[in-house]
Amino acid sequence: APDLILISIGFDSSVNDIGNGRCCGASWQGGADLLPEDYRWMAAELQRVADRFCRGRLVAILEGGYGQFADRDGEICIDRNLFTSCCLAFIRGLLGRRK
Repeated sequence: APDLILISIGFDSSVNDIGNGRCCGASWQGGADLLPEDYRWMAAELQRVADRFCRGRLVAILEGGYGQFADRDGEICIDRNLFTSCCLAFIRGLLGRRK
């Protein structure tokens, strides 16, 4: 059995994240469009596997996620609210199985 599970989690697959999708010529193709609940579910499932096979040892490293474009007073900026919601949902998924 493994001693621990090590994962790299990228939040750029979130719906409307500027990193979610790819440009193919003149067209934009969407990506996975994951929601905070999807990240919570993934974390809970990963933790379930870690609990069963390596005494709950799971290390998750954030490697991506940017946010989405927003228009604030005529200025284009990056809104990180959804990104933050996805990160928090992932953490809740990890902690949800703990007593």
